[in-house]
Amino acid sequence: MSHKRIPKRKAVLAVGGVAALGAAALLLPNANASQDGTADTKAAPRILKASDASDLAAQLSGLLGDAFAGSYYDAGRQQLVVNVVGDNNQLVVQAKKAGAAVREVDNSTAELKAAAQTLKSEATIPGTAWAVDPRSNKILVTADSTVTGGDWDTV
Repeated sequence: MSHKRIPKRKAVLAVGGVAALGAAALLLPNANASQDGTADTKAAPRILKASDASDLAAQLSGLLGDAFAGSYYDAGRQQLVVNVVGDNNQLVVQAKKAGAAVREVDNSTAELKAAAQTLKSEATIPGTAWAVDPRSNKILVTADSTVTGGDWDTV
């Protein structure tokens, strides 16, 4: 068996090439460069799967705190829509950068939950149901045909 010596220059180039490939493999997946060369000041909502949208919604709920007023997945656009209460522009920017479409609404989550609690304590009538609807940012109340007269007035 004969052993060939590799010139130092070729060995250094080979090691450098391997190091460059390793660095590229580690750094490129995390690169956030803009595709069109412009600054990323207006982040567009990301296209998401429904399962990814729920993870992002949970993340934004913690990030936005009291300004978070619910969210929903828009299947047609494949985007997470986050409701935000108040005029804190910084929170809106953060939600957009995270990849959500932001919608400013009037009712906070706390207000909607309080209204639902009031319905539960004062208007629990057989044949009725209610739920918080994040698309309309309201509580939707439904009643079937068994709800009549005074019960209907209570609702």
